[in-house]
Amino acid sequence: NSLHLGGGSPSLLSVSQLDKLFGKLLKDLDKSKLKGSIEIDPRNASKLQLQKIFDYGISRLSFGIQDFDPTVQEKIGRLQTFEEVSQIFQQARMIGFEDINFDLIYGLPGQTVSRIEETFKQVVSLRPDTIAFYSFAFVPHFASNQNNILSSDLLQGIEKWKLLETGRNLLFKAGYREVGMDHYALESSLLFKALEGGNLHRNFMGYINHQVDTVIGLGFSAISTTRKSFIQNSKNFLEYYDLIDKGMIPFVKGHVKSDDDLKTESIIHEIMCKQKIKLNSIDVAKVQAFINDNLVKLEGDQVIILEAGKSFLRNICMQFDKRLSTIANNVTFSRTI
Repeated sequence: NSLHLGGGSPSLLSVSQLDKLFGKLLKDLDKSKLKGSIEIDPRNASKLQLQKIFDYGISRLSFGIQDFDPTVQEKIGRLQTFEEVSQIFQQARMIGFEDINFDLIYGLPGQTVSRIEETFKQVVSLRPDTIAFYSFAFVPHFASNQNNILSSDLLQGIEKWKLLETGRNLLFKAGYREVGMDHYALESSLLFKALEGGNLHRNFMGYINHQVDTVIGLGFSAISTTRKSFIQNSKNFLEYYDLIDKGMIPFVKGHVKSDDDLKTESIIHEIMCKQKIKLNSIDVAKVQAFINDNLVKLEGDQVIILEAGKSFLRNICMQFDKRLSTIANNVTFSRTI
């Protein structure tokens, strides 16, 4: 009863292609029970596409924004004006979408505190229901489109941290609440209500407001999960289709979780989704440094993440992952910022 189309690429499909895709995927599904979401690139989305998506019962849109500053946009090769985004956003609202997310990024080349302030003023004027505010990962060896970015244009350490804090504080002033790692939501949003009701969950796709134990990934590089395993499809376009043509499931790697993996997963899920965990579930020594820094506190039979500690959820979770233990003990400030 759940469907997510990701990558920004769905809006590259024509209305007839969307009709064909949804017609195949959703033909046996009661639309009233569908929990559907789709990622949209506002540069190539149209009102007709949004109407078709809505007609099939998809209720959640996620717009890839990154930043509204023209200087930053030019450096990352992603030009889109605030006016263009505002227009397609308002069209989505008029069609009936009541759950709209914006993806923003800090640490992009050319970003400054003043520029990110202006971007956030424009963002909150539209009042998207949720906002994801991610750290820019500079990996030109993986992402060839980053080869033209100069490392000298990127802020590091405390200067990059200031970008994050600037955005967070503006969101708080505008009435948004922090619901988890990198995510912020209005109190009227489904995501915040899930947090308040103890129903917030997280998987490979991010935070969701319902539990999903099985995810079937379609398309090359997609990740499929079950309660005790996960696999990833080939990232190579030709290999992916070659495996399909041979009648094979096109995955190239995977993992079956051990009992210890499942325990670790449960601990990390509790911290990421509830920002607290029972004392008897963990070795408290692993978070003592965070307690000393007033990022975490002990209260009754629980360890609770304080407001100042919410930006360090990754660092806290890393302490419990034995597969990362050699890294976590030597992690630097900038790696998770």
